[in-house]
Amino acid sequence: MLKKIDRAFSGLCGVFGVISVLCIVGVIVLITVDVVIRKFGGNVKGAYEITERLLMCSVFSGLAYTESKRGHICVTMLLGAFPRAVRFVIFGLMQLASSAMSFYVAYAAYSQTLVSMKTKTCTTVLQIPLYPFYAVESVCMVLFGLALLWAAVKSFAAIRNDALAEEIQGSWS
Repeated sequence: MLKKIDRAFSGLCGVFGVISVLCIVGVIVLITVDVVIRKFGGNVKGAYEITERLLMCSVFSGLAYTESKRGHICVTMLLGAFPRAVRFVIFGLMQLASSAMSFYVAYAAYSQTLVSMKTKTCTTVLQIPLYPFYAVESVCMVLFGLALLWAAVKSFAAIRNDALAEEIQGSWS
């Protein structure tokens, strides 16, 4: 059961990982084109604004993917000194606290989305509305919070599951 949920959730996070990569590729292409055009005396209007928005989407959409691949840094050097149950309870509680913070950031981004829609805030040069980007941030932070919550569930399950304990501890340094 855990493996099926894990696979499905990893697939969903993988979609956001692809979005993150596409945003980075977009930044690379845009900056390359802008540099080439500048050699001939022109420029890409709003290149900085577009780059800024693409990088924002890239960072936030990559968070859940990185968590699903256990790529985030966790300070676990003291956990090895504790008995197995305590080790995984502490790690699970750390994941729960991180999940709560992610949901709080998602709520803040959602609130910012509503404010931005109401005030019609836009970028300076191209007048791109900002609210869709805050909405993307909110969705990505919810997914990141869910990824952390899932990691907490797996940590608590690892108290009694040897294979899961090995998998989780494999990412600890």
